[in-house]
Amino acid sequence: MLVDRKIRKTYNFIIGDSMKNKKGFTLVELLSTIVILAILLSASVFAITKFVGKSKVESMEAQKRAFVMAGKSYAQDHSSVLPNSIGEKKDIYANVIKTAKYLKNDLTNADGKSCMEKSFVRVYKYDETGYTYTAYIFCEGDTVPTEIDPVGPDIHVDFSYPDDAIYANVTLTDGSSDGDIIGLMSWDYTVVAHYKESDTTVEVYHSESMMLNGETNYTADPINLSSYEDADKVADFDIIITAYNRNGGFSSTHGINQACASLSLDITSIYILKGETKQIEATKNCGKSVQWTSSNDSVVTISEDGVITGVGAGEATITATLPGGIVAEASVEVGVCTSVSLTPNSFTLRRGSTQELSVNKDCRNPVSWSSSNPSVASVADGVITGIAPGNAVITATLIDGVTSTSSVNICAPSIQLNQSSVSVTQGGTTTVTATKSCTDSNVTWTSSNPSVATVNNGVITGVSAGDAVVTATVEDASKTVNVTVPTCSYLHLSDTSLSVQKGKTKTITVEKDCVNPVTWTSSNPSVVTVENGVLTGVTDGNAVITATLMDGITETVNVNVCTPTISVSPASITIKEGETKQITATTTCTTSTVTWKSSSTSNATVSSSGVIRGVNHGSARVTATVDGVSARVNVTVQLTFYYIGG
Repeated sequence: MLVDRKIRKTYNFIIGDSMKNKKGFTLVELLSTIVILAILLSASVFAITKFVGKSKVESMEAQKRAFVMAGKSYAQDHSSVLPNSIGEKKDIYANVIKTAKYLKNDLTNADGKSCMEKSFVRVYKYDETGYTYTAYIFCEGDTVPTEIDPVGPDIHVDFSYPDDAIYANVTLTDGSSDGDIIGLMSWDYTVVAHYKESDTTVEVYHSESMMLNGETNYTADPINLSSYEDADKVADFDIIITAYNRNGGFSSTHGINQACASLSLDITSIYILKGETKQIEATKNCGKSVQWTSSNDSVVTISEDGVITGVGAGEATITATLPGGIVAEASVEVGVCTSVSLTPNSFTLRRGSTQELSVNKDCRNPVSWSSSNPSVASVADGVITGIAPGNAVITATLIDGVTSTSSVNICAPSIQLNQSSVSVTQGGTTTVTATKSCTDSNVTWTSSNPSVATVNNGVITGVSAGDAVVTATVEDASKTVNVTVPTCSYLHLSDTSLSVQKGKTKTITVEKDCVNPVTWTSSNPSVVTVENGVLTGVTDGNAVITATLMDGITETVNVNVCTPTISVSPASITIKEGETKQITATTTCTTSTVTWKSSSTSNATVSSSGVIRGVNHGSARVTATVDGVSARVNVTVQLTFYYIGG
């Protein structure tokens, strides 16, 4: 060992050559020997410790390489964990990689403690197809992660299908992140194609040694997998690519070229015209060509690249077929029209409005539209637009030459009034009727002088004497009516003086030559009040009631408010049985009829005019009543004696 050789040189230097042949040991020799033995013992311990440490380091490096390879394999099989954009990084944690069974054993540090909880492999995307993989191992007690670079190149494989052949395209890229870890080492790689169906493994390509310099890709020549037995039938390869460094580093990936297992068409049913063409696109999971057929070439044909052509009216099925019996179908109908009609076939449309025509036809072929007078009515996709008043003919034409027409009259909104001039008194109303045409809009009404006349939905109300113009408008059409509100010249009241009982009412009748409202006032509201010509007596006394028109005309009524009274004459009478007597009742402050009543009709009766008749001897009280007040007459009835003589 190198250490032993150094010790031996030291030993010889200390004891010297002259001491080698002596048979005994001096004190110096003894001490020298002890020193040398101590040095030898220390060197041995150092060498053993260094050996053990080196073994642990190598073990850790092996874990690192295994961790990188496990993370790389996991990422290649789970593309969702790979970064999407250049410069992006993603971390795959050790527990995830082991759970997915890509890592056999736990990561541990030199002391055997687990490094699984926080350790991860970082994937870094450095170009469109290349990634680097770096291990970050965090162990319990360690403060700095252990970081290593990839131990091998990135490998990428995809497939291409020129001329229906199947090619595997392999690219190897130096995966270093901070320097060339591959250097000038030689790398080999092997590509193996596995026929899944026949379960035969065939080595398709083996490269010669290559040099990767860390800056360029190595792209192998495309491998034509179709040249192998039954490849054109199976077309199902499991590609395994392994690149390894002769000094021990390696990397591996795989890809799958699946057999034709699915086929779909972008069209499952379509309607086309005679002579029309349409491309049908096929989506498949393999590179084989689709074979196209039509069930009825007299209806529709299809080219070898999927273009269908309508030939004649009817239905047919287009079938796409892949090797292995995979098929997809699309139904095609080719239409030919023989009739078409429009609804409505004639109508009126106002200017600026639209009307959609309904098309009835015996096919699904499109319609082209035209107008005989586009300045009157235009048409687009069956929708008619009124441009100006007039007439036009709308024509619908099918590609088959079949046509149909609809006549349209374009009108402009208009309005008419039943009167051109009206006269309305102040406070009075009159109604003007509007008739509109070619519009569903509401009529709006306005007055040129609302202080003279107002208008609401055609009802004109006179406000004050004068002239105004009322206008009725609908859209951009309008008509007017001239309005005159005359003045009043005559006012007469039914009474010039009257009496009203306290607490009672009496109405004054008004005569005037207009309908202007009357304003009423009382000179003494504590005696009598007035409202709309109705008087109410408050207390006994006198007041003057005044009626006034807005034109300045006034009339007055003298009003006396009194309490009704009644008296009778005579106040007492004596009459005989069968005799009659007239009683006179005098009333004040009332025009009501006096009512009469006898307290004892068996003795005396009284008529409605106050005539008392004696009935039987005795007495009675006769009462005269008017408006709640009364007066009494005391009546004595005497016996009548008849003289009987001889």
